[in-house]
Amino acid sequence: NTYVSLQLNQQQLDSAYRSSTWFGEIVDIPADDATREWRQWNADKAQIELLEATEKRLNVRVKVNQALRWSRLYGGAVIIPDLPGRPASPVNLDRISAASVRFLHVLNRWEIRAEGIIRDPLSPNYGQPEYYEVNGDQGRTTRFHPSRVVLINGRRPGTLDMSNQVWGDPIWHNLSDAVLASDSSAAVVAALMQEAKIDVVRVADLMSGLATQAYEDTLLRRWQLVAQLKSVANVTLIDKDDEWEQKSVTFGGIPDTVNAILTIMAGAADIPVTRLIGTSAGGLNATGEGDLRN
Repeated sequence: NTYVSLQLNQQQLDSAYRSSTWFGEIVDIPADDATREWRQWNADKAQIELLEATEKRLNVRVKVNQALRWSRLYGGAVIIPDLPGRPASPVNLDRISAASVRFLHVLNRWEIRAEGIIRDPLSPNYGQPEYYEVNGDQGRTTRFHPSRVVLINGRRPGTLDMSNQVWGDPIWHNLSDAVLASDSSAAVVAALMQEAKIDVVRVADLMSGLATQAYEDTLLRRWQLVAQLKSVANVTLIDKDDEWEQKSVTFGGIPDTVNAILTIMAGAADIPVTRLIGTSAGGLNATGEGDLRN
């Protein structure tokens, strides 16, 4: 077996996020859990009130949640606060007050470019960009100094990829096989449900009769009427010489196989099955509390 690196674009990741049964949940759950309780400040009461009021005004909690989701989905995201001074110049922390930050913007890795990656191993900013650029209206480009950008990166590969710049990998890279297997197993079960019960009718001289178009038209019309009658009166009307029987699909073992596939996916996503699937914990005296705490 050989492992290959996936080359994905934003459209493919968006499609997986919006269409997959499980991938959207896998992206969102850790971000939601990380921001649900939010945080507590250790400071004087007046300072805490000012901090919390500023966070509420800037909607920090929602912005951080969105950046965490995009970092997992796309491999990286940034939060750009509105800070005093020119965007391309280093930020001066002494000039920032509670009222000077008017808003926060969240951008994913495809909405902002990291340029001029520092490759000097003696630099404290090795591997970081010299600046970020964002395309605006009318072809205008805004350049931001890295000190003005909060980087929430994706899963970083083991090597500093020249083409990947500062961005990490989307979690789809290491989850694609498990998610596709889970979605496929659900599709197979859904298809089997359509075949769970099949009516089988043996018609005398069927093959010889199909040699003529008139017989074929009559046959189709006949079974359309049979299906219509069955849907209205729940009666299957057949000829005296026809043989009719029902065949059912046996689902034994399929639930265990599907559950095993879901467990593998939950392990790959590093999310407990009880949290991801929404099932109760199994085993004697099991409450699932440990899974939720994890």
